[in-house]
Amino acid sequence: MQVLDEKERAKQQVFEAEMKVSLEKQRSKLNMQEERRKNAAYLASVKDRLTKQLAQQKSDAQAIAELSEKQHQKKIDRYKAELQKVRSQLDSVEMQWADKLSKLDAELSSANDLVLSHKSKYRNLMQRQIDEAKE
Repeated sequence: MQVLDEKERAKQQVFEAEMKVSLEKQRSKLNMQEERRKNAAYLASVKDRLTKQLAQQKSDAQAIAELSEKQHQKKIDRYKAELQKVRSQLDSVEMQWADKLSKLDAELSSANDLVLSHKSKYRNLMQRQIDEAKE
C-alpha cells in the first residue's frame, strides 16, 4: 500500500509538474500576447504621430509655397507698375519732343517763307536796278 501511495504521489507530482509547465507556457503565451498588443499600440501611436507630423509638414510647405507665390506676384505687380510709370514718362517725353519738333517745323517753315520773301524782294530790286541801268 505504501508503494501504491508512493506511485500515486509520484503520479500526482508528475501531474502537478505538468500542470506547472502548462501554466507557465500559458503565462508565457499571455505575456507574449500582451507584449504584442503593447507593441502594436505603440506602433499605432507612432504611426499616428508621424502621420500628423507629415500632414503638418505638408501644410507648412503649402503655406510657404503660397507665401512665396504671393511675394513673387507682388514683385511682378511692382515691376509692372514701374514699367507703366516709365512708359507714361516716355509718352510724356515723346509728346514734348513732338511739340518741339512741330514748333521747330513751324519756325523752319516761317524762316523758309521769310527767305523766299527776301529772295523775291532781292530779285525784284536787282531786276529794277538792271532795268534802270539799261534805261
